Amino acid sequence: QTTPITQDNFHINVYRAVPVEIIDGGQTTLTFSADTTPRAVVQQAGLTVYPEDNVSVASVTNFASQQTVSKQVIIDPATPVNLNLYGVQTVIRTHAKTVADLLVDKGIKLGQGDSIEPSLATPLTPNTQVFLLHQGTQIQTVTQTIPTPIQTIQDNSLTFGTSAVRQQGSPGQEILTYQVNTVNGVTVSQTLIQTVVTISPVPQIVAQGQAV
Repeated sequence: QTTPITQDNFHINVYRAVPVEIIDGGQTTLTFSADTTPRAVVQQAGLTVYPEDNVSVASVTNFASQQTVSKQVIIDPATPVNLNLYGVQTVIRTHAKTVADLLVDKGIKLGQGDSIEPSLATPLTPNTQVFLLHQGTQIQTVTQTIPTPIQTIQDNSLTFGTSAVRQQGSPGQEILTYQVNTVNGVTVSQTLIQTVVTISPVPQIVAQGQAV
């Protein structure tokens, strides 16, 4: 509201809030929002949503049978799993159904000397404990941040040269596992054998104005 008007044909955009029904499992939240992405709607409502959760908009085609006049935002929550990766304990979230599916989802490859507990066919439930172990070789792990990706979209309702954040992003996190070779107790080389994304980054969506 404090932005100065510095030119002719200055554009002022008013985004009207609409009723939104947020469905998170068995919980329903009614709110009003003018945000344009489903994840931003959920964040604006003050609900916790994780990067791995699927957030989508459901079309309402029959207001009577669906008993709503609101736009519906559906949250499909990921399952939290306690992963012990070569001695490093971390919580990851996944839509995988079994331990074997988890390895595929996270790109985890079992190398020579690796073992996994529990078995690959074990179904995943919230807070399942999964151990990835390695025998016979010295292992070193490094945790590092994945930068927030920036996604730019063109918006004809914004004045050319201006921009607006449509969705707040967040950085991710990954664990890099190295095989360490030593001679007389001194590290002589390191070989990267595994990279596991433990927290997926959320893109920040920035609208660039195109209206002249």
